[in-house]
Amino acid sequence: WLYDELGIEFDATGAATTGSAIRAYEDWVTTVKAAVPPEQLLVFNAKDGWPPLCVFLRVSARDCERLGPYPHANTTDSILRAF
Repeated sequence: WLYDELGIEFDATGAATTGSAIRAYEDWVTTVKAAVPPEQLLVFNAKDGWPPLCVFLRVSARDCERLGPYPHANTTDSILRAF
């Protein structure tokens, strides 16, 4: 029922179609942004590292710097090596 609710369609192999999965994701993001007050929502991109996360969580710049480099797991290279 969840896939129907989200509008995800499947191809002949049983895999979700790319277009319907992307639409479902974008619709969900729109729904969340409409429902959550902006000051309570962080739309985070891991590529941006610690700074936006620290600001949102009100962690001081000094404490944020102490965290060290932002972890980089599942990089494109590591994923390609795994396959």
